[in-house]
Amino acid sequence: NSFCTLLVSTYIPAPALESMSALATATAATTALLPVLFLNHGGGPGPLLNEEMKAMMDHTSILAGWADHAAALRRRIEAHPRPVRAILLVSAHYEVKAPRVGGHAQPPMVYDYGGFPRAAYEFRYPAPGDPELAAAVVAAFKAEGFDNAAVEPERGFDHGVFVPLLKLFPEAAIPVVPVSVMRSQDVDEHVRLGRALSAFREDCLIIGSGATTHNFAYQGTGDGAAFNDRLEEVLTVDGAMTVAERLAALRGFLRWPDAVEAQQAGATEHFMPLVVALGAGIGRQSDEVEDRTAPGKVAHRTFMQTYRGRWTSFNVWFDTPEGLASLPRCSAP
Repeated sequence: NSFCTLLVSTYIPAPALESMSALATATAATTALLPVLFLNHGGGPGPLLNEEMKAMMDHTSILAGWADHAAALRRRIEAHPRPVRAILLVSAHYEVKAPRVGGHAQPPMVYDYGGFPRAAYEFRYPAPGDPELAAAVVAAFKAEGFDNAAVEPERGFDHGVFVPLLKLFPEAAIPVVPVSVMRSQDVDEHVRLGRALSAFREDCLIIGSGATTHNFAYQGTGDGAAFNDRLEEVLTVDGAMTVAERLAALRGFLRWPDAVEAQQAGATEHFMPLVVALGAGIGRQSDEVEDRTAPGKVAHRTFMQTYRGRWTSFNVWFDTPEGLASLPRCSAP
């Protein structure tokens, strides 16, 4: 997480996901790597609007909750011993056939939603991109076997990127590189994407931006609670699973209880950033940093958890206490 050297002696390039277990144990007691974070990014631009949204709903209290949560996350990130040199943002709204990485030096805005007040189309997030880092990520994807991975030079910031970052880092001072998910919606492939990204964690903050509950057919009628309980068990319960068992369980997420309320088969792109985050976290146990359920029929999901009907959703922090030996940096020497 060198533009010159992306694979290291501790990196396990074998395609089998069980090799993640070897990677997780092949660590050295060096400075902690930057964390990997999965965020529920909310419904469209809703987390950024208040007065403009009151004709549709008054979600002042929800906005206050988002602000508090974002501030707490930022404090935790800034307390980390390693500074964040760049952000690799895996967005559910950047879904393509083969892996793509945004390589624009100054990414434009992508307003990929409709039906909102005019203010929703006036947001700006002027963070720079990093074409050199984008090229390095593509090289890492190719080394992982994604031969068709490529830089997309004109890619901008969709709302899966700019909505959470306007909350977390409103100064827009840190370079941001958008990273796609794949239309295959295949767990194994997305874990491998994350495994490739793990090489950049010395000075890159990796964020997966999606939603653990995202099936509009059940808004207000199903909460996906059992699905999220199972996800919490798989990701966070201490000692419950080995890395290989965790990955095996994740492959069957569409068969979990209440899965139909949480994720629609064939439309699980909002779940894939979490899978990438797990791969970038070397399949380790993670921390649940937010878990909220809203009663009633509220019209929008939140920045980092879900408020559509009684849906539940949570954010996950994947931390690796040990560094990887000879881990390359994403910054130029």
